[in-house]
Amino acid sequence: MLSLNMQKPKRFLSRSNMNLGKYYSAEYLKRLETTAKYPNRLKDRKKIETLYCLDEFGDKSREFFSLAGTLIAVGYDRIVYGDHGPYVEFELSNLMANLIPKFNNKCPVDAYYEWMTINDGSDIKIYRQLRDVKNLPNPPSPGFKGNRTEGYADYLPGKYYISPYEFKVNS
Repeated sequence: MLSLNMQKPKRFLSRSNMNLGKYYSAEYLKRLETTAKYPNRLKDRKKIETLYCLDEFGDKSREFFSLAGTLIAVGYDRIVYGDHGPYVEFELSNLMANLIPKFNNKCPVDAYYEWMTINDGSDIKIYRQLRDVKNLPNPPSPGFKGNRTEGYADYLPGKYYISPYEFKVNS
């Protein structure tokens, strides 16, 4: 039976009703804003929520496995819905697998990410974000060309990103 005194989860609290800045950091509050703001991203969110039952705003216990069955991560921060498709965002502390660079050469100084993988035969693409893409209105091909003034996605330097089509999820 539901109690009438139940509170809404914190991510649904209205900022106009409460000064959340007193209690949470600006980075944390930014993570609670949806990135599914445009029709192409809303379509992606519906698909990911239907296929994988993944919440946009993270889960600390969800397990992710490579297509070869290797445990990649436990927990995630959020799903970033951008014009290059959806990507699940992880902290380094979420990652359980031993990451290795996909290529042996050094990452160029102007690179936006470093392509990492794991040595299990799955060839999974794990992106270690080096720079944000706020200055890029459109993603690389074949992404959606939205000409976004805020950049084509909200990737954060220091985070790791994996396409949800690259792994299996354990609930």
